[in-house]
Amino acid sequence: MKIRVLSYSDCPHGALALARVRQALAQLALAAEVEELRMGAGADAAELKFRGSPTVLVNGRDVEPGPPHQGLACRLYAGGEGAPSLAVLSRTMQQALVDEGDA
Repeated sequence: MKIRVLSYSDCPHGALALARVRQALAQLALAAEVEELRMGAGADAAELKFRGSPTVLVNGRDVEPGPPHQGLACRLYAGGEGAPSLAVLSRTMQQALVDEGDA
């Protein structure tokens, strides 16, 4: 499993998203490659599937899909939070395991 956390350097929620990713992995007793990417003006937001800061991708899939967003702007998740919830992260990680097993 590969997890990417994309954020811009001044994002107030990037560290929280990364901490929650690690917490969800620990709760599920999973090992995964976790990559933190800092978005800048030269980054290709569309190619990286960046939808606002922070964006969390599990095996290339956004943990909370929706319309594309480009630009260095903050992102809000369900419930108005600036980072995905543990429940959303855990559910997405578990689905990724099922998808890997089906492949």
